Amino acid sequence: MGDARREIPPQERLAIKDAWNHTCAYCRKKITDSKDGHIDHIIPKSAGGECSLDNFALSCVQCNRDKSSKRLPRSYEGLMLTVAAKKAEKARSLMKLTRTNKKRLLDAFLVGLSNVIDQFKCEVDQAEIPIKLMVDGEVYSKSLNLKLRGFVYEKNNKGKYGAQAVAEVVMDIISTYSGPAPSPEVTREAARRCKVSTKTAQRAIRRCTDDGLIVRVSPQILMNAGDILR
Repeated sequence: MGDARREIPPQERLAIKDAWNHTCAYCRKKITDSKDGHIDHIIPKSAGGECSLDNFALSCVQCNRDKSSKRLPRSYEGLMLTVAAKKAEKARSLMKLTRTNKKRLLDAFLVGLSNVIDQFKCEVDQAEIPIKLMVDGEVYSKSLNLKLRGFVYEKNNKGKYGAQAVAEVVMDIISTYSGPAPSPEVTREAARRCKVSTKTAQRAIRRCTDDGLIVRVSPQILMNAGDILR
């Protein structure tokens, strides 16, 4: 069932146009301009037609104007609804493919942002992030303002462990191994001792490798650079 009063979101509009191959369902005219394509109700809303994919057809401006709120001949209307049902399946598949995994998107965004912020030696006050969203051929510019100072930075109860201190703890942990050190164990132990997140401990390990203090033999194995040179 569909709600005859609902707004059709941009993602659904684009999926409908793709499903109908950007071609008018009535005159078969190719619709190249996004503004020329209309989502038509095969059974008009005024006649009880639902606002659902199974009742939608892509229409050019002229056909949409000519049809208006009129009903199609019964046999033609039945044929159009049969075609629309098949197009609806394709549109649903397209929407499923393009639906964002919000957790993965958020994780990727936050990891990238935190890595940039951590390059600074002091707390960053705020970040202004410009975003361009392209929907159905139209570009929307937005800007995100994120206040960062203070509350996004990790501090333990005593404020004892800064970035350099965590890196020193990492080196101390690795020195307890007589040979290669498992990276996951080092990460967990550094996080436990310093009371920071595992991501912070991982950044400390990365800092040590960048400084040449430790060598990542493999993704899971670390070694003290001094031990390798002996």
